[in-house]
Amino acid sequence: MCECQYPKDKPIDLEKPLYGTKAISWKHALVYSDTLASHWKSKVELMPDELISRLAATKRSSTDPMHPVLISNVQLERESEGTVLVFPDAKVYDVSSSNASEFMKQVLNPNGDPSQIPSQPFQGKLVLICGHEQRDIRCGLIAPILHNEFRENLKQRGLLYNPIDNAHGVRVGLVSHIGGHAYAGNVLYFDEDGLTIWYGRCEARHVDGIIQETIINKNIIKEMFRGRFS
Repeated sequence: MCECQYPKDKPIDLEKPLYGTKAISWKHALVYSDTLASHWKSKVELMPDELISRLAATKRSSTDPMHPVLISNVQLERESEGTVLVFPDAKVYDVSSSNASEFMKQVLNPNGDPSQIPSQPFQGKLVLICGHEQRDIRCGLIAPILHNEFRENLKQRGLLYNPIDNAHGVRVGLVSHIGGHAYAGNVLYFDEDGLTIWYGRCEARHVDGIIQETIINKNIIKEMFRGRFS
């Protein structure tokens, strides 16, 4: 029995196979947001004060359609002055409105010039939960439960990120719409080697197993597996 009571007109799809439901993408850019996920509009790219709006505005003209990219907002404690995480590159880039177009052309386009955008390696591991409440209530309901469960479990294991004494630990945050709200909770896992794994239909009872099997043992849980970068 799921911990959430979802609206009757928005049930969780328990029938469709999950594998292959991950969005097809060449790279995934995760944009740090200073706005709480609960305040993200349904379409974050239309929020004028968000960096993602500037990136999205140049996406069509700056990227290659044969190498599709995802751009998402994230609510996450920053590890540095960088503003955008890119996977599977596992790099943190210093992007602003003034160099957004160059970032899209140089980093998110395989045909672009070598990047001149300041960057540094991403260190550690990252769990992101789709918590885009104003896009779909299902993720809005399950995300806080999963967020708390991941943090508490990781903390008890001594694996939770801490900038003072565990800088290579696991960060936990929220991400905007990634597709597949009918498979909530959606959990994305990233690491410093560039691995990205997408899981669906996650509940609090699954968190311990995800931490043990995927984060620690580096195994994929097939029952919840939507797809991956390799």
